[in-house]
Amino acid sequence: MGASIFVNGLFSYMGDVATWGWHSFWKTADVILATINTLVQVTIVVLGAMGVASFPLAAAGTLAVSIVIALGCKSRAGRARKRGDCDAFLFWHSAWHYTLPLGAAVGSQLLLSEGPWGGSVCQVT
Repeated sequence: MGASIFVNGLFSYMGDVATWGWHSFWKTADVILATINTLVQVTIVVLGAMGVASFPLAAAGTLAVSIVIALGCKSRAGRARKRGDCDAFLFWHSAWHYTLPLGAAVGSQLLLSEGPWGGSVCQVT
């Protein structure tokens, strides 16, 4: 998941910054990978909620909240773009880009700190 989010960041930069205002392969690749990453994160939360996978509540909750906030940001960015409000679009689109990776990073840290390793994956005994 982390590697996919990292690659998605590169695709997003190329699609949103390097080729701003132009049609490009990067925009399509960004949308496809962002959709896959978002669906994987939603699946993780749903499997935890169904009891199929056991994730610590704080980790799963953080990821769930970040998904809801990110999708709200994405929706607001889309509405701003439709009405031609460039400043609002840039703000909400940027918030979308920051929210999911931040939620995944914090959720991962909580998963490690509350997981079966007792706070560290590298305990020396």
